[in-house]
Amino acid sequence: MTDAGPRYECTKDEVNEDNVDDDELTLYGKPVYAKNKTVLYLSMPKCGSRTFVWTISLLRHAHHFGKPVNIQYLLGKRHVSKVRKHLSSKLLEAEDGAILHGHYRYINMNRSPKKPILMSMIRDPIDRFESHFYFIRHGDLDMSKELLQKNIKADSNMALPNEVNSRNLS
Repeated sequence: MTDAGPRYECTKDEVNEDNVDDDELTLYGKPVYAKNKTVLYLSMPKCGSRTFVWTISLLRHAHHFGKPVNIQYLLGKRHVSKVRKHLSSKLLEAEDGAILHGHYRYINMNRSPKKPILMSMIRDPIDRFESHFYFIRHGDLDMSKELLQKNIKADSNMALPNEVNSRNLS
């Protein structure tokens, strides 16, 4: 693994600003020593979210994670209070130690009774663009041939002309 560069460490003032208890500090690179913590995983497109969720699903029994819970797509034009209400209800329904994942806007959930750990992965923007480019060209295992063809037609200016023509998309 290559070094991602300098790491940002929160100052004590920044941590206290969010009203986080001392036993729950989650500074970058620091482990959280607490049992049955529920994780809210904010999925970023083309940043390994599916691989992360598959890995968690494989490891959950050995490490006693709760069942992963998929959160519906919440990036549309929804009011923050509706998203917060939906996330709160999902948190309360989820078993302890569960990992809730999905595409939704960041919302501070410190006031939730479960006090979830918020987590996300990001990726170099150029690598994300390249991944999206190949995703549009080749699709993935969860994509039907019809959906792949629709995506290529919609984003055909991303692919090279000979690539689009060679797929017989007519």
